[in-house]
Amino acid sequence: MTSDPKTAERYAKCRTGNLACVLGKTRLLGFAASAALSVGLLISEQVSAHPRLGHPKQTIGLPNSTEFMQVGSQQQAPAGDFKRTWMGGFVYYPDGPTVMAGKISDNQPALAALPANLPIVIYMHGCSGINQASTISAKHYADAGFAVVLPNSFARTYKPTSCDPNIPRGGMHRGVLEWRHKELAHAIQQIRSLPGGKDRPVVAHGFSEGAITVATFEGDAPFKARIIEGWGCHSLWPEYRGLKARSGEPTLALVADNDPWFRSRALSGDCGAFMDSKRHRSVVYSGQDVLTNEHFLFRDVRVQKLVDTFLSNALASGN
Repeated sequence: MTSDPKTAERYAKCRTGNLACVLGKTRLLGFAASAALSVGLLISEQVSAHPRLGHPKQTIGLPNSTEFMQVGSQQQAPAGDFKRTWMGGFVYYPDGPTVMAGKISDNQPALAALPANLPIVIYMHGCSGINQASTISAKHYADAGFAVVLPNSFARTYKPTSCDPNIPRGGMHRGVLEWRHKELAHAIQQIRSLPGGKDRPVVAHGFSEGAITVATFEGDAPFKARIIEGWGCHSLWPEYRGLKARSGEPTLALVADNDPWFRSRALSGDCGAFMDSKRHRSVVYSGQDVLTNEHFLFRDVRVQKLVDTFLSNALASGN
């Protein structure tokens, strides 16, 4: 797999809302270019990382907030509303030298025509929805030969606010985790209906709120690999705490030591505290590392290479 420096350079110059600027030569098939784009995601290179396994356990708190917020914790989703997140989501896939991208609802025949052995990455977006972090990550995977599906939590008819990225502040809708688990389970079900069925390799990559979803998912899948980006597995809410990956599931967790979303002691720590397998690895960016204060890590070329190598090994292992 290779990174795309031109995309990174283009991304740094893009104006909010200009999705075509981010995608460059990507062909759009009915793509909804109105996806919300976040700000403050800077492109940088030359990052060094070190694994920190078994970070000391700490007093832990609520996701993304120094305050204990119960707002929206009892809100119920309309029955079956989670199904809209698949058809309202997006897909990227390689077509020769070109990356195709569009809404899943507009690309059902293309999905059905994907080779049965082509790995699919399920990308679970953060609390603010599908944004530049999502599109840069998806394009990287598609450039590397993966198909990528991005369920869209904001395609629901009813979606309570779970964060304010401008502060940043999260934990505003505690029940969102159960909602996101249903979205992930439904995506797996839909992928299983494609050629290849249960034998198709599936990777789960979660970012931020999506990373909490991937870390705590206990479905019947197992994944070929889990990527947990921008989450440290620590919370006082028990359903948010810990790591549910099986010991045989290759799992890579990535977090910055001074992530602006998790600066309170209640949220400090990394997923290594919950890892007990040689197939699990936690990487923390700290000290003088340029990513020490960042939330979106996969934008960095060396993080991409780390994930590329990890997935290459995971897919070759045949778990």
